[in-house]
Amino acid sequence: MIVACAVAARNVSGQQPRPQPIVFASRHEARTQFRAALADAQQNGKLVLLDFGASWCPECRSFEKVLAAPEVQRYLAAHFNVVHVSSDRWSSVLWRYDDALTEGIPAAVVLTPDGRVLRRENGAEFSDKRESAGTFVVWLTSLVANTVPPDSIVAPPRPVSDGVNEYWSAPPPVDTAQLESFAETLSLVAPAPARANPVDRAATRIILRLMSTADSAVSGIDVSRGDTVLQHVVARHDPRTLRPLEILDQNARDTARLSYDNGRVRGIEFFTDSGDAPDTLFVDAAVAGNTIDRRNLWIVLPRLSLEPKQSFVVTQFDSWTHLLYPIHIHVSQSASLALRTGTFDAYRLDLSGAVWNLPQTWYVSVAAPRRILRLELADRSVYEVSH
Repeated sequence: MIVACAVAARNVSGQQPRPQPIVFASRHEARTQFRAALADAQQNGKLVLLDFGASWCPECRSFEKVLAAPEVQRYLAAHFNVVHVSSDRWSSVLWRYDDALTEGIPAAVVLTPDGRVLRRENGAEFSDKRESAGTFVVWLTSLVANTVPPDSIVAPPRPVSDGVNEYWSAPPPVDTAQLESFAETLSLVAPAPARANPVDRAATRIILRLMSTADSAVSGIDVSRGDTVLQHVVARHDPRTLRPLEILDQNARDTARLSYDNGRVRGIEFFTDSGDAPDTLFVDAAVAGNTIDRRNLWIVLPRLSLEPKQSFVVTQFDSWTHLLYPIHIHVSQSASLALRTGTFDAYRLDLSGAVWNLPQTWYVSVAAPRRILRLELADRSVYEVSH
């Protein structure tokens, strides 16, 4: 990806010593620095600032002088972890956040300690914020002031009792009555506002499958738009607990092969782009015995022994960050749910946690074998069972 440098450069006045040029990371260096910055942010409650630029960009070099100002350096050191990412050499970090570069470079993405996007900045609006060290510190201060530091993501939540139910307990076991082979299709009925158009509304769908026997359990997830498969996931599970054993996840730019065994997840990820060779990354992390891979939540959660007014936590592993995240789940009383395909008795499941794709609301059928009937996702897109 080649990104045009933003226009309307401003000179930074003053006789400060010339700073050392920033080296913009690409490929595996960018991913390694990103992971280290995010892991440290989670431990210390800092924000992560991704600075996208290139050595040939005059505006980026002007911005370097602002970043090198003593007051900026002090404030960044206290509140931010900074990663400088190359915009003209592909990396998985650039691919994930390239929507922030729509008006050229320099561009910035600010992440919360749990990896959610807090702010994207580029173009003329960002130019005003980085005009001087003073204006840039004011902008950074506004971000910190409006961010509530989350509790440690990897620490177990404290149980809360309302006198009747204990909240955030361990997840219930798998309900063996739900371990039947199935295939269901969920179709997009309300696109996210950022991509609301007739093509998305008519053609995006999620197909979920489980092939279960006494000796094996294999699941599949296909996300597609029209005739284009956006994501294809195949997973092998323990047939009694549905804990992950092996994962294969493929999409246009990312292929992951993971295995869970003896308290660790190991594997390899390939990030590809037509303009560069694959970026190969290795996964090796400790996980708890009841950890769910983030790709399996749609398959596993409806198969648990759900009851009204339950509140519990499942721990999921995210291979993008190499971190464990507790997902808080609350089950509401069953109620009638009217959809285009019929009316169903359904549980409402509210999922929350310090994860980029939460909160979510699910509706699952009460009757066995339990199915997902409706998904309301964090981007405000909505999927419903279509048959």
